[in-house]
Amino acid sequence: MKEPYNHINWLHKAIKEPNFNLCQCLFGLHLINEDYQKEIAIVESEKTAITMSIYVPDYIWLATGSSGNFKYKLLEPLKKRNCFAFPDNGEFTNWSNKAKELKSKGFKIEVSNILEQSKFKKGFDLADYYFNS
Repeated sequence: MKEPYNHINWLHKAIKEPNFNLCQCLFGLHLINEDYQKEIAIVESEKTAITMSIYVPDYIWLATGSSGNFKYKLLEPLKKRNCFAFPDNGEFTNWSNKAKELKSKGFKIEVSNILEQSKFKKGFDLADYYFNS
């Protein structure tokens, strides 16, 4: 929940751990070695990755956890896989620019503009689109 305030908190911040080194990975990354035939689908929200994996199991669904985590360091394990990114509505340009940069480094990644063409407001994601279309 983000209203009336963001309810998300990190343990290291709550206990005020000064020397904590947070090292994140993509949500669902452990699944990429289960099936080398499936293509990878990348979304922002963990909720969306879980939802889409149930309703569209043809892909391995991963989540960045935030729009800003669509970056080389987190995506590096996917470099040799075919990937499709589905940014939240309003993030297409940012993710598309990043994908262009990643392609120049050998990634095979395409970015969908399906949400940019929808009637939904900024911030809607693929699960919202799937259930409201």
